[in-house]
Amino acid sequence: MDRTKNLMYCSLFTALIAVGAFIKIPIPVVPFTLQFLFTTLAGLLLGSKMGAVSVIAYMVLGLVGLPIFSEGGGIWYVFKPSFGYIIGFCIGTYVTGLMAERMKEKTIPGYLAANFTGLMIVYAVGIHYGTSFGYPMSTVSAHVSVCPNHQNGRVTPFKTRGICAMQGAFGYELDLGKLTEQEMEEAREQIAMYNEHCELFQKGNYYRLTSPMENRDFTAWSYVLPDGSKAVLSVVYTDLHANPKPLWVKWKGLARDGIYVLDGREYTGTALMQGGMVLPKPQCNYDSYIVFIENTAAKKTSRND
Repeated sequence: MDRTKNLMYCSLFTALIAVGAFIKIPIPVVPFTLQFLFTTLAGLLLGSKMGAVSVIAYMVLGLVGLPIFSEGGGIWYVFKPSFGYIIGFCIGTYVTGLMAERMKEKTIPGYLAANFTGLMIVYAVGIHYGTSFGYPMSTVSAHVSVCPNHQNGRVTPFKTRGICAMQGAFGYELDLGKLTEQEMEEAREQIAMYNEHCELFQKGNYYRLTSPMENRDFTAWSYVLPDGSKAVLSVVYTDLHANPKPLWVKWKGLARDGIYVLDGREYTGTALMQGGMVLPKPQCNYDSYIVFIENTAAKKTSRND
């Protein structure tokens, strides 16, 4: 009975989300719709898991061809800037529901915080997804901001904020005078790292290595120079688990016959792209990891020439 009831509720919200796509205010490029209202309610009323299921069902139905997205439907929709917001709806609904479930006291400020957190996630994912299709990442403004976040109070390690900011026009948007000595030292290291590898971040080919729809444990992306001579992999961990299983990620865009050194061992580009690598275990929520590799075979050839 409970399964039938859950299925009915999920179906109801899937239908409401589809209807919300057509109640919109026309804005160029990305129309504003009432979908956020229904996705937020799905998280609050159905819970994190069932709410996310209702949004995922909506997304799948649209991708198979039903014209329920704001501008149609079909698998080609993944190439539209607005598809990032649909991905954001899924993640935002889950997080909103999770925050509501974990509230010790059900209060209006608590629900508002859950709603605003979900909204920030929708816009963060949607904007970055869309702009990276139409513009090189070097044109995307990416700054290290103040922590805790002034809107939702979320605490993110300074290291993680720096790694994320390096994926665009790197900078700092905070009062440097309020940083601790440790944070100041980290900032110096981040600036030195970015300057050393600026060409890679600014001119490298950008690859999404994981999908936020399929992986809630971490998000990974990379930059690779067009000739495959240098590459960088960045990872941000999300949910932590007790006794976690090893996390794997596969590189993209490397020179297949290239020889890359990783953790003191040599691997071919094919091995890293087909077999992948094991990520280090995260130490805290929103922990991060960054690693640079270089095609040593290309360097040896250059020296011989």
